[in-house]
Amino acid sequence: MNNADEFIIENGVLFKYNGDGGDVIIPDGVICIGDLAFYRSKRLTSVVIPDGVELIGAFAFNGCSNLTGITFPKSVTYIGVDAFDECEGLKDEDGFIILGEILCRYCGKDDVVTIPEGVTTISSGAFKYCNSLTSITIPDSVTTIGDRAFYECSNLTSITIPDGVKCIESCTFEKCSNLTSVIIPNSVTYIDDYAFGGCSSLTDITIPDGVDSMGEAVFAECISLTSVTLPDSLTSIVE
Repeated sequence: MNNADEFIIENGVLFKYNGDGGDVIIPDGVICIGDLAFYRSKRLTSVVIPDGVELIGAFAFNGCSNLTGITFPKSVTYIGVDAFDECEGLKDEDGFIILGEILCRYCGKDDVVTIPEGVTTISSGAFKYCNSLTSITIPDSVTTIGDRAFYECSNLTSITIPDGVKCIESCTFEKCSNLTSVIIPNSVTYIDDYAFGGCSSLTDITIPDGVDSMGEAVFAECISLTSVTLPDSLTSIVE
């Protein structure tokens, strides 16, 4: 059993873990694990996250290199960027860190990747810097793709975004310099800032009916882009 003094908790937010590691049980009543809460707790081997936790902040478990076991509740709806980076003890045989229905991080080196059925969320930065990746299949179960999910996947050549995804978040495909083909479904209503920034091999793209607004510099530095088809539904583009 953990000592309560190991945790700094205020108003349901676990701000910091100060314990010695090993097998840790987070106290009931926590609803948010804050940014950097367990950052580089290298002696942490397992953690029980209680029911009721809804949010896990950025870098929360980043660098917990000996973490091999986790109890993960269905109540979690959001995981921040790089929350489980350098936690390769949690990856499955295919290189995925999947907690509940959330794909937190891909740790593999394959060039062709298929995300398992049942995943609903690709977390922020999940494939960031995966330079070996050339092709990926995303299942129809995915409805959310986080910001910077495919940031600087420099050898990714094509992608089909599944029906059900409503927003292409900021910098999702930024610096995917070999991306030539993108299929955006009609379910998308908003494309955020720099979503395709630096996709220097992208030559044409069709924005589907249903998109009503686009953020800033969505196609910044897309130096090969010669054709963009915009829908009648589009009412706002941030300059």
